[in-house]
Amino acid sequence: DASQPADAADTQEQQRESERAAADEKRLALARRTGLLNFLPRVLPSEQIASLAPHLRALSLAEANVEDADVLCLSQVPFLSLGTLELTANRLSIVWPAGACWRMPLLERLNLSRNPGLILPESGWAGMTRLRELHVSTCALTALPPSLGELASLRLLDVSRNQLAGMPDQLGALHALKDLDMSCNHVECLPIAWAGMTQLRRLNVENNCLTGCPREILNLDSLGSGRHSPVCV
Repeated sequence: DASQPADAADTQEQQRESERAAADEKRLALARRTGLLNFLPRVLPSEQIASLAPHLRALSLAEANVEDADVLCLSQVPFLSLGTLELTANRLSIVWPAGACWRMPLLERLNLSRNPGLILPESGWAGMTRLRELHVSTCALTALPPSLGELASLRLLDVSRNQLAGMPDQLGALHALKDLDMSCNHVECLPIAWAGMTQLRRLNVENNCLTGCPREILNLDSLGSGRHSPVCV
């Protein structure tokens, strides 16, 4: 009977779907208890992510083929306890829709690296008052929004391995920044305004097109107080 192989295949697929649903439910239950959720390698529906928003302290959507539509829920509901968000190695082109930035008042670490079509939003960064680490390496970025200078608590900024030809003067307002990695870009000069980075301990400018570094930056007292080579060129 030719229908028997098809029936067997349908039964196997139903069993696999049942097993996936059971595994998803276990992860949801674990997330409610611990506040930690890792979707690798399969993303749950966005409504289920949204239902967990009050509980989550850390959310990983790394390497899960996430697209823009999959993360719309991040701007639709408040994640009031979220401290870490991993969105590495996906297919994102936006972070949040225009005029609908995230409500994540406790977010301290955001990793957007390895999203090669990503464009960083021009506004919304000022509301991320607790953000300490921003990773946007290997995204084929050609420019950074000047509003990144509004991240008052930022300690680490990684924009390495992009296609940046210049850097915004406004980053000089990052008075808490300690580690800036802008290696492997096409930057020709650094803004003198960066002398305002009075806590900067490490500046990695390796593999750029720099013709020099302003004396005002090299004379920063903080450069040289860290454990690593302060200026990597």
